[in-house]
Amino acid sequence: KDEWREFWIVAFVFAFILSFNSWGSKTFSLGAGLMNLFIAFVITTVSLLVHHFGQRAYAAKKGIQAEQRVWWPGLIIGLILVIFSNGAVKFFAATALFVHHVTAARVGRFFHALTDRTIGTTALLGPLFSIVFAALIKLFQSLFAPGWALADQIFMFNISFALFSMLPIPPLDGSR
Repeated sequence: KDEWREFWIVAFVFAFILSFNSWGSKTFSLGAGLMNLFIAFVITTVSLLVHHFGQRAYAAKKGIQAEQRVWWPGLIIGLILVIFSNGAVKFFAATALFVHHVTAARVGRFFHALTDRTIGTTALLGPLFSIVFAALIKLFQSLFAPGWALADQIFMFNISFALFSMLPIPPLDGSR
């Protein structure tokens, strides 16, 4: 329950950061801003689900439990940077992977305990899934919808999120 609540918080804050400059073309427009915030929320929600699915699928295969938690300093840094830079700097590093040993699922494995390699590979698959998702969106855009501007936004968010996730700052994926 806590994990889902934190997931929705991260998705909404990332959507706010992503749509910060989209609240009207020249002057403030509440309607345009809310529509762009909703679109950004859909983008961030789907992208976070893809990222976390990669980690959870591999973890389940390896007999461990993956848990996503909010890295609150990253979320606050992202909000501060986007507000004080007037949308010029966007920081998308706010989710952390924690893995738990599931004894019954690891019985019969060569290494019964968790290894650094297993934890690192689990953490790596989130950014890898984000990059593959971004590439598939670009491929779809080039083949079927060359004028689809939303694909560029989806692509840039996923690449940015993958790169920020790989920063070697504990507890981000790159520190694993």
